[in-house]
Amino acid sequence: MHPARSVRWMIRRLVALEGYDRTMTGHAQSLLREALSLSEEERAGLIAELLISLEGPAEDDEAVVDQAWAQALEGRARRVLAGEAPGEDWGQVRDRVGRALSSE
Repeated sequence: MHPARSVRWMIRRLVALEGYDRTMTGHAQSLLREALSLSEEERAGLIAELLISLEGPAEDDEAVVDQAWAQALEGRARRVLAGEAPGEDWGQVRDRVGRALSSE
């Protein structure tokens, strides 16, 4: 499958999942016409930047990553202390991981 076709398929799936109705303002339509006049490479770069802008804060933002890790660890600690996540013996985990790695 041509890369552009797979991208179109993926975008159609995302649009269908999000319930996007394809309605655009005049300004957005004007920007679209302008974007469509770009080369394929330029359009791909523009698409990438637009998609990144929808994701929220960059994952490489150290403060965001640190906060996410702190929240994850706090949640895990709360579950352990509440008896909801009993955990596993480190020796058993180490042995299981060692066996898995040696079988690769």
